[in-house]
Amino acid sequence: MALQNPDVMLTVSEVASYLGVTEGYVCRLLRSGIMRGQKMGKKIWVIPKSEADRFREPSRVGRPRSRTNAQVFS
Repeated sequence: MALQNPDVMLTVSEVASYLGVTEGYVCRLLRSGIMRGQKMGKKIWVIPKSEADRFREPSRVGRPRSRTNAQVFS
């Protein structure tokens, strides 16, 4: 039975350029389990595009951004 909506799989290189980080950083995320992916053979990782999209979204935790000049002087 085929999947109705299969997720596009990306390589480490593709994910690195998509996120604007190095391939080494993507590999560290995969090895630590922070990023979900599947290892194919000994060296090749494939990552679902939905997982790369999850890392591209802005974080919703942490210190709030400072006010802009327009907000300060209005």
